[in-house]
Amino acid sequence: MSSYEFKERILDLINSKREGPYWDFKREWHNDNNDLLVDILCFANNLVNKDCYIIIGVDEENDYSIRDISKDSRKKEADIRCFLNSLKFAGDNRPSIKVETLKYNNCFIDVLIIENSFKTPFYLKERYQKVNQNNIYIRKGDSNTGINSSADIEDIAILWKKRFHIDLTPLEKATIYLADYDGWEHIPESSELEKFYKLSPEFVLYEVDRPDLTGYSYINYLCEQEYKHCEWTDLMIKYFNTPILCIQCITIGGRYIGVYGDTKAVYKDKYMHEYKYCFRYYLKGTTKYSAYQYFCNAFSIECNEEYDKFMLTHLIFDNSNQLNDFYDYLLENDGLVENKVKNTALDIPSYIKDSLVSNNLNVDNIERESKYAIVVHELYIEFMKKH
Repeated sequence: MSSYEFKERILDLINSKREGPYWDFKREWHNDNNDLLVDILCFANNLVNKDCYIIIGVDEENDYSIRDISKDSRKKEADIRCFLNSLKFAGDNRPSIKVETLKYNNCFIDVLIIENSFKTPFYLKERYQKVNQNNIYIRKGDSNTGINSSADIEDIAILWKKRFHIDLTPLEKATIYLADYDGWEHIPESSELEKFYKLSPEFVLYEVDRPDLTGYSYINYLCEQEYKHCEWTDLMIKYFNTPILCIQCITIGGRYIGVYGDTKAVYKDKYMHEYKYCFRYYLKGTTKYSAYQYFCNAFSIECNEEYDKFMLTHLIFDNSNQLNDFYDYLLENDGLVENKVKNTALDIPSYIKDSLVSNNLNVDNIERESKYAIVVHELYIEFMKKH
């Protein structure tokens, strides 16, 4: 979700003029940390499996009008995190939060985001002032559990099912299991990559060779590699003998298996006029990122060089908001990108050039895409330092 889309979502919630299972309105920030903590716990334990929003600067008593909170006593994200870190949570599992500030009609409002998590239920193991230990507070409909109460057993059961992935589809479970490298066991007398998941043996992981792919479709990987030889494979997962997942991978120099990430095209402006270049990325929590984690645990120390070079063309983002913020960052720094590309030297080995020509591929275009990949990675590092 881009910053624009996020703002539109929040405004849509305000314009609905009602509260709901994953959003709430406050005229101003909480004066009492007991109330703040209960609100965070309730939304962390929401029953709709979503990120939740406490929108601060909306006056429910005045037709849900927006009021400027810029001169109010406001809470900072770091202070809320510090507060949560000071508390004793069961299993040391704490809700993850963020604070975003939006401007609308010259008014500033804050949005406290309680991020969705599989670590539910969140609850205290030691009492904090008025907030009881072992009480489980939830958000149900547009209401929170009272500070002196605990959720009904049926709702608590939903939160435990969420933690243990009981209510997920086989594909959603496969995504989670794939990131757990040590949870997979080799099937006796099978190929090296054919494994079953120990806690759910109905899930089987295997690979299928793809000789139909030339290996040069994404040559900017290879321009950064010592070896020219690569092979493409499909990483597959079967559930009760039914294939449910297929991820395209590449073996570089016969040693490192990399997961082909998603592609984001960059245009001259946000209206997608005139394609310029693209970059490849993983989003945390997705199937491809789980596969990336799997192979990070699988490759040996001698493959580090191949891994480092491969990752020059792949970026990792926490979520779609961060991805879209980086995209905006590239547009804002378009002149810097073009200047860096112009001054980037790239020496494609002659044997790779010969292979490109023999496969009817344009060397100049591939060199150009490779330079952009290097420059975008440089800007990504700078971006992540600031975010």
